[in-house]
Amino acid sequence: GLKTLLETVCRRLSGKGGELNSVVRLDTQYGGGKTHSLIALVHAVRGMQDVAGAKEFIDPKLLPKGNVRVAAIDGENADPANGLKLEKGLFARSIWGEMAYLLGGKAAFDLVAESDRQLVSPGEATLEAVLQLAGPSLILFDETLHYVDKVSSIKGPEGDLAKQTVAFLRELT
Repeated sequence: GLKTLLETVCRRLSGKGGELNSVVRLDTQYGGGKTHSLIALVHAVRGMQDVAGAKEFIDPKLLPKGNVRVAAIDGENADPANGLKLEKGLFARSIWGEMAYLLGGKAAFDLVAESDRQLVSPGEATLEAVLQLAGPSLILFDETLHYVDKVSSIKGPEGDLAKQTVAFLRELT
């Protein structure tokens, strides 16, 4: 399964196929290796540097050659009530704010800043602008349901952050 996952994602990011697989959902039981698979993907898009036996898992020709931006969102360790400090004076209050910053720095965050401030999911055009700015990107969400549980009591002008997070994930995918 790990080999198939690496090949699917790397083919898409290297432009060698996989156009239909822009979203991959890992579905395993507890302890089934989801987090380890996400870590393997990060190593793969960074060229498998210093990974012993990398050829056992993926053909090196399939590894992306250019820079691939990575946004890894860890729902279990997120602190949505306090926000995530991005840089001096800049905090993300939502996973879309965090994702945008990780993909394209302050310029990408600025595209979703008002959505982040209001805790309202950005729309399709805004997300497309973030992704266009970022270029080739690998977006990883781990323990997303844990994050949704955490934010279920946080309210914004348009309702609770849990519902807006689900709306964001639907819009993104």
